[in-house]
Amino acid sequence: SQLKLFVAEMVCELQGTELQLSYVRSSPLLVHYQPRTALYRHPASLCCMQTDEILARSLNDGPSLLLDDDARSRVAVYLELLLAYNERTNIYSKNAYRHLPFHVHDSISLGLVVSELKKEDSAVLDLGSGSGLPSLLIACVNPEIPVHALESKSRKTRFLQRAGRELQLPLYTSTACNIVEFAR
Repeated sequence: SQLKLFVAEMVCELQGTELQLSYVRSSPLLVHYQPRTALYRHPASLCCMQTDEILARSLNDGPSLLLDDDARSRVAVYLELLLAYNERTNIYSKNAYRHLPFHVHDSISLGLVVSELKKEDSAVLDLGSGSGLPSLLIACVNPEIPVHALESKSRKTRFLQRAGRELQLPLYTSTACNIVEFAR
């Protein structure tokens, strides 16, 4: 209970962040932050990182080291799918590739928190799932928990559905729906 409160308080104290909510049924809201460029800067040379460098920075550092081999493998496949799909259909800004390892670490951290807080009937709802951060990575870390991704853009939803199938995450569902319509 204190961990949940700590996560929410820590996020709310950050300046200049965009908030993204992920709901864990039977638990309070968990708040996941995504920093703006001013808060997380890399040299301009990292703007167009290569796939190998993105994989290395995402998998060989930070919370990725806490994952078991199966989860790390799923995260690696997710990244390869995202980068390949993004070559044809823009679902993650190529100019933001330098931020991708941070977003991966952030999403894995949230997945690990969900692992610690989960109950028998837990489920996660990601509103505005975009390219699958954090929903797909929460599912990669917790394949036994239902994760529902709600995204208004069908091109992103198609990617989420494909990635869920290729990652063999049967409890991951993606729905193309506007959040206002969903709330009605």
